Amino acid sequence: MNHNFLQGKPLDASDITDLESALKEIRNLRGFASKALQNQDQGAMAMRGASMLKNGKKEARAAVMAKGVDIAKDYVKKTVSKSPEMKKLILNAITPNILFKGCSGEEFGDIVDAFEPVEATNGQFVINQGEQVSNLI
Repeated sequence: MNHNFLQGKPLDASDITDLESALKEIRNLRGFASKALQNQDQGAMAMRGASMLKNGKKEARAAVMAKGVDIAKDYVKKTVSKSPEMKKLILNAITPNILFKGCSGEEFGDIVDAFEPVEATNGQFVINQGEQVSNLI
């Protein structure tokens, strides 16, 4: 992606005169924003998540949704009680994992809250190849 796509363009977007130009510009901006977010320092996100766990504070979550569509209306946040030490252990385990690369500090806190213990006996398969699962182990 060309990171100089703004070069020579007026900041008031007066060069955009039709819908196709506007869509192209939005795609470029979203691509640039996506790349910038992917390059954020994971350590800063982990520290924010750890700070939220330590302080027990929750930040307000803002969601951008299409009008009339509420995809999260049936969502119920899951919270499983655990010690601060266990929360820190889980956070340190998931923070570097690629599955959680794009998570914010609040999301890390929510993910840690949802973790629950699972017991297995020695030699028991917890995941079988090709089998659909509903839990991450």
